[in-house]
Amino acid sequence: NGETEDYDEAIADLDALYEAKDEEGNAIEITPVFIEYYKYVVMSVFEKGTDELLSQLEKTAEADDGSLPWVYLSNYCAIAAKSGDLELTEKLYNQMLDISREDTNAYVAMASYYRYTDTPDPDKILEICEEAKANAASGDCGYMPSMAIAYMHKGEGAVALETMDEYMSMGGYTVQTCNLYALCALYNGNEEI
Repeated sequence: NGETEDYDEAIADLDALYEAKDEEGNAIEITPVFIEYYKYVVMSVFEKGTDELLSQLEKTAEADDGSLPWVYLSNYCAIAAKSGDLELTEKLYNQMLDISREDTNAYVAMASYYRYTDTPDPDKILEICEEAKANAASGDCGYMPSMAIAYMHKGEGAVALETMDEYMSMGGYTVQTCNLYALCALYNGNEEI
């Protein structure tokens, strides 16, 4: 079908970059980690499964000489969490914290592990989010949607909605966060959002 052909073509185009040449026929060196990471992006767009995404992010990490973990590490940790691999998630989380304790992406990815388990642990999610809040760079409130989800798991819908109100007032508008805000409002019986 057309979608499969589009996917295969996109991956082939990225693979061709390893052999890229300029107009004069000279080799163009493109950093492999970028090629491999964009394969992950293509796979995400084509909604490949968690195992396939995790495998591609592993290839991306292997292509890195250690100088570019910021390119892929956040997504790698988040997909590891979604896969249920606690050991890998913790390893990547700690790598992210070694780079910057102020970047809330590490905390959000680690918290998501405790959301994706068969028995979500809202207290652990909140503990991680509180650590994110304490270490976050000024204005970085990316942990707040995870807090709202944890509060809903605890049955504290009003606190979840307050958390999302605060987050939205700080400019946290994405499709996902708007959907979460609406979910929090509906959870609290507010159908006029």
